[in-house]
Formats: sequence, structure tokens, C-alpha cells
Amino acid sequence: TFASSSYDKRVLLWDVEAGVAKTAFGLSSPANSVAFYPEDNNVMLFACADRTVLQVDAREGRIVQRYTHHLSAVNTITFFDQNRRFLTTSDDKKMLAWEMHIP
Repeated sequence: TFASSSYDKRVLLWDVEAGVAKTAFGLSSPANSVAFYPEDNNVMLFACADRTVLQVDAREGRIVQRYTHHLSAVNTITFFDQNRRFLTTSDDKKMLAWEMHIP
């Protein structure tokens, strides 16, 4: 499985063997980056152009957490500290560190 994002405001999860998209997430703004949570590949984070980071559960197909402290589009997501935290970068020229599962 891999994920793709595009300016049509969708993130697609692909079945590599079949070559088809198996799940689509419709968003209110484009996702600039998608990261699978290393501890559970059913949990993903989307770095969005609307200044938010969305935590999504692929099993349920829904947003389970919203992180909202950037002032401009969020561009990257990097996990660290044994995957308990993640770092985001943004067009607001800030890097923010977050606790996983805590907004």
C-alpha cells in the first residue's frame, strides 16, 4: 500500500498488486505531504495547505485528530523520539514539535 495526494484535495491509498486506488479521502484543502505512522500503518498524518495536520484512521476512513497551530501551509512531517512525537514544517517558517495523539 502507498498513499498519494494531489491538488484535487484527495488522498488515495493504492493497492500496489492490483494497481488500483482502494480508498479515497476527500479533504477541504490539498495535502502537501502524507506520512504513515511507523507504529501502525493504518494511522496516517496529512500536512495540509489550510495550516492543519490531520490524523486519519484508514480502517475507519475518518479524521480522528486535528493539529492547528501553524500560521500557513504545512509542508512536511517527520517522526522522532521513538515515534512518540512528530515535527512539522510550514510556510510560516516555523518547525513545530507535537506529541502524537495530543493536539
